[in-house]
Amino acid sequence: MPSFGAFIPLLLFIFPGASSHCHTSTENECDKHTAFVPRHSLAGEGIDVTTMARKGAYLVDSSLWQHEDGTCTLCQNPLQGGQWQRLPLAVVDWRVHVSCGRKLSDSVQQSAMGMMESAASVVQNDWKVGLDVPVKPKVNVQVALAGSHSKLAKTQPRPGRQPGLRAEIFLSRNIPEAAAVQTWQHQMLGLMQTMRNPRK
Repeated sequence: MPSFGAFIPLLLFIFPGASSHCHTSTENECDKHTAFVPRHSLAGEGIDVTTMARKGAYLVDSSLWQHEDGTCTLCQNPLQGGQWQRLPLAVVDWRVHVSCGRKLSDSVQQSAMGMMESAASVVQNDWKVGLDVPVKPKVNVQVALAGSHSKLAKTQPRPGRQPGLRAEIFLSRNIPEAAAVQTWQHQMLGLMQTMRNPRK
C-alpha cells in the first residue's frame, strides 16, 4: 500500500513577546497577591514515556513561594491586566511569550512498531539517556519504550489487519507560563476510517 502524507497549515498567529517584570516584594505585598503565574504547577512534573501521559508526580514542590525572610518574587503579567503574581521558589526564570500554531497532519504506518516510533518522535528531550536496553543473544529485534503503552499504540491493528493510520491535531500555545507548552493530540477516528484506503 503506498504511503500517504499531507501537511495542511490551518492557522498561525505570532504575537510580539513582552518582557515580564519581576521583583522581590515585601511580606505585606506577597500577602496581597495570592495568584501564581500561569501553569506554575507544571514545573518538575514527571511524564511516563511509555504512555505519553502526565504522572501527577512532582520532583519539586511548586506550591512553595515564600523565602525564609518572608519576601517573595512577584511578576507582573501584562496579558492578565497587569496582575502581580507569585513565582514559585523552584522557578528561577519567568517571562511572557505568546505564540500559537496549529497544524493538521496524517501519515500511514505499516506496523504498530512504526506507529510507536512515530509517536515517540514527538518527545523533544533526552529521555533515552541511561536507558540502554541490552538484548542477548544479539538477534534482529526492535525494542520500543516511548509510546508503547499509549492510547495511540493500543488502537493499532493486530497482525493481519490493515496498516495503522495516524491523524493528529497539534496545538502549541506558549502563554505566560514557566517554560510550559501545552500539547493536545486528538485521534480523529472518522478521518481515519475514510483514509484507510488511499487508493479509493
